[in-house]
Amino acid sequence: MALIRVIIDRYAQRLELVQYILDPPGTNPEAIVDRARKVQIQLRVMLTPYILHSAVPLSAESGDHEWAVPIYKLCATTHTAPIRADSPSMTPSESLILRAVQETSREICRVATNMWVSGVLAGLDPQLNRKESPDFGEVNDLMDGWKYEVSRLMGWLDWSVWVKCKPACGPEEMCYLPTWPVGFPPPKWDPEGLRPGSHNSTSETWSGLYADFRTGAIESMAALVEEGRAVKPEPDEWMRPQPKCIRRVEPYEF
Repeated sequence: MALIRVIIDRYAQRLELVQYILDPPGTNPEAIVDRARKVQIQLRVMLTPYILHSAVPLSAESGDHEWAVPIYKLCATTHTAPIRADSPSMTPSESLILRAVQETSREICRVATNMWVSGVLAGLDPQLNRKESPDFGEVNDLMDGWKYEVSRLMGWLDWSVWVKCKPACGPEEMCYLPTWPVGFPPPKWDPEGLRPGSHNSTSETWSGLYADFRTGAIESMAALVEEGRAVKPEPDEWMRPQPKCIRRVEPYEF
């Protein structure tokens, strides 16, 4: 659906860049303040189409965020408001997709707006309430909060565009998402028990399936260790495989 692609295209790279700027640890006050200003600029870029000239903080000391509510509302509804008028004529599946996009837009805009407002009140914004020497302790705490919020948001969104090799693969490599390897045992199902997809299966059936996969992986790896063979990947990677670079030119290796 084009609307979903619009949301992903608009925010995926920007959120990833903010996370990248926030990621490096450090204790140098000047470097931390500099990184915080860079994050604030990226947040402003993200919200630029929705920032109103009338939306300004009444007092930097008050910590009040009410002045930014119009910015949040505009950000959260810009892409879906015109479509919402046609909701009575939508099919159930179309209504479901629209609600999902609305909820996603609201959460992205809530986090982005709160982060930007916090930076404005801390004196990091280049256009609103700028301070030449913001309080380092406040900025350091702000950076920790930003890092948590961005990581939580990206984990909640869990977009496939973020599943890629970091750093990028070289010319002789390709990015590979590990799959269940040849030779590993299948899940151990009880012949008399439930199987996923049967008419009376439940979510617990699926949980049992994943537990079987994990058990099979660990048992197989233990057997490989006894034989003195390499063990790749780690057991937890079967629950959530991580992409990695593999060679596409000899010598090949996984």
